[in-house]
Amino acid sequence: MLEVSISPRIALEFKNCTTEDWLEWNIKGIQAELAGCAKYPEEAVALKAVDEQTGEIAGYAVWGWSARAANLIIQDKADIALPARTNTSLRQTFISRLTKVEEQFRPQGKHYELCQMTVSLRYQRRGIGSQLVKYGLDKADRDTVTCFLTGSPMGVPVYQKLGFEEVGSLEMDLKDFGGEGTHVHGECCTDRAWWSSSAAANDA
Repeated sequence: MLEVSISPRIALEFKNCTTEDWLEWNIKGIQAELAGCAKYPEEAVALKAVDEQTGEIAGYAVWGWSARAANLIIQDKADIALPARTNTSLRQTFISRLTKVEEQFRPQGKHYELCQMTVSLRYQRRGIGSQLVKYGLDKADRDTVTCFLTGSPMGVPVYQKLGFEEVGSLEMDLKDFGGEGTHVHGECCTDRAWWSSSAAANDA
């Protein structure tokens, strides 16, 4: 299991859950993503970055090459039962608002979507996330299509450095749900990737 950082919103959503239940929910989410990629191998791909010395998975990403595959993967994850004692009010409100924002800013024509990307805390700031993202951007460059993603507050600056433009955002006041501060989720899009990546990423 990747050891990853989480946003204050996610911490608030699951702060009353047991670690075991939260990990099980995350594992089921990854399994759903892998199953979706296996079901539509021409339309989606799961990638992993592996430490060659230890064999540890350092990063993981899922790219959808079609709207159908991306939507089904996202829906299959959404259908997984939440852990007991999840802050369902926050979770449901966030998903509902995010869906509306995504519908507003997601490209209407053919596009590639980064459905998931995460890097282990121990391997951050080494360019691994950039490699995983560039895998899809290189394909978009070859095929001359738009790329789209929904980014967490921590991820948006990384995507912007890779050429994505933030076209919209979702803000939520966490005080309304028993937390503190404001959560901001970004919608990012790029018309075309004009660079190439020399970094290799392996199919998961």
